[in-house]
Amino acid sequence: MAYVARVPLQVLQASAHGVANVVAFLADIIIDGVNVLALLMDEKGVPSIDLF
Repeated sequence: MAYVARVPLQVLQASAHGVANVVAFLADIIIDGVNVLALLMDEKGVPSIDLF
């Protein structure tokens, strides 16, 4: 499982607490960004995401 954080600071906080596989978008979430995330998930074998 991977997690999508709402702000990049949450990624750092998650890492500090031992939570891996957390990403955040650095700009508005648009379809191209979602497609890139889906491709990355497919490459890494990540079946689902959840909001962090």
